[in-house]
Amino acid sequence: MSNSPPPYQEIINAKDQNDWRLIAAGAVLVLETDAGLLGAKGDSSPLLPAMFAGAEDFLTRLGDARLLWVKAAIERRMTLMDALRAGTRNLAQTYGKLQDLDTLELGTRADLIVLSADLLVDPDNYQRIIDVCKDGARVTRDRLPTKHLLTPP
Repeated sequence: MSNSPPPYQEIINAKDQNDWRLIAAGAVLVLETDAGLLGAKGDSSPLLPAMFAGAEDFLTRLGDARLLWVKAAIERRMTLMDALRAGTRNLAQTYGKLQDLDTLELGTRADLIVLSADLLVDPDNYQRIIDVCKDGARVTRDRLPTKHLLTPP
């Protein structure tokens, strides 16, 4: 967001340096956001148009924001496995749900995504979804709604 207003750009730069330091130190990180739900593109935000105008990586957009975060973490030298754990295991642990999530065993929630390519080879494979199970039941993906419910297409 190099076109952000100067005070915000200073915050972004400080945050970026902190991210590098935390990753280098081996800190356990959690993929989370306090950004709220904004429009599909930054410049459509009614609150922050100047800050997000023209932004290419709009990390509050539903859909690919998680993949962008994983890629950014890897660019800062976090291992791919640690970046994936930040959005799965570490998140479950943070919310006190580790006993219910993160493993495939009797008594845990069986939400599962099956990919057509190895996620540990390339983070883009995160989007190569071929099957989904929610609470142990296969999701019929062609019956899911296609209309955007929270954000414009």
